[in-house]
Amino acid sequence: MSFSSEWEQRYAESTHLSVWPWSDVVSLVHRHLKPILMAGGGRVLELGSGAGANIPLFISLGMDYYGIEGSPTIVKKLHQRYPDLIQNIIEADFTTRQPFEGRFDLVLDRASLTHNNTVSIRSALQIVSDALKPDGIFIGSDWFSMNHSDFLSGEAVDGRWCSILT
Repeated sequence: MSFSSEWEQRYAESTHLSVWPWSDVVSLVHRHLKPILMAGGGRVLELGSGAGANIPLFISLGMDYYGIEGSPTIVKKLHQRYPDLIQNIIEADFTTRQPFEGRFDLVLDRASLTHNNTVSIRSALQIVSDALKPDGIFIGSDWFSMNHSDFLSGEAVDGRWCSILT
């Protein structure tokens, strides 16, 4: 599955540019990574960096940030905003490979996996498992369900429903 043309359009038109993390990400990171943070940081890989809303959080926590994002437009903007992270934020498909060396203390997905088909999600979860340190943490939040408010605006993908942009 290739990167969504709808998301690329949103980023190109600057209509989806959240710049600070959602409270659930902040809470989950502080709850589950406390020992790593107390030890002085760690490595985090974000699937679908988007406009970089979570980057300031991880920088403030002293973590080494890495991100995989499918949109060339938003990756270019992130490189301009975070020039020290040019090698750490790349344009790629996180459902096919993890391009960084080493393992991670945390892999984060905040509503990126849910925009893929079942085969791609399973592939990405295996990649996540392989990318984590033995005591690493995967945080996946905001996966859509049939109870999600946007369910009716979704479209069927491989026998399941997938949210589309509204």
